[in-house]
Amino acid sequence: MKTISIIFIGLMLTMSSCKKVAESVALIGTWKVDKYYEDGADKTNDFNTMLSNYQLKFETNGTFTETAMAVFIPLTVTGPWEINNNGNNLKLTNSADQTVRNYGLSGLTAKKMTLKEGSNKEYRLVKL
Repeated sequence: MKTISIIFIGLMLTMSSCKKVAESVALIGTWKVDKYYEDGADKTNDFNTMLSNYQLKFETNGTFTETAMAVFIPLTVTGPWEINNNGNNLKLTNSADQTVRNYGLSGLTAKKMTLKEGSNKEYRLVKL
């Protein structure tokens, strides 16, 4: 019976690890915001006005690069990324000042994902 329990626990850990690897693979690449919602209202135009040409790129080495034009000023943020909480959260850490942003992660496929920030912001991204 003890052997069965150990095998079951090992199997569960392997399945959890496989899910994380699959999500990491799907995340790799360059993304743009397709839709942005705040308090349920579509604010995509506002987002694109504030951060034009926004792109978020995830590398296989665990780093990200975020680029945009913020009111005609180039913006670049880089740092490590990680998926945690069984694939339900995405953590981005700014290397320059160690600021951490945590997003709820859902609907991740090879071409789409949804990030939730707090209780009122939702970003729907598509892969370029």
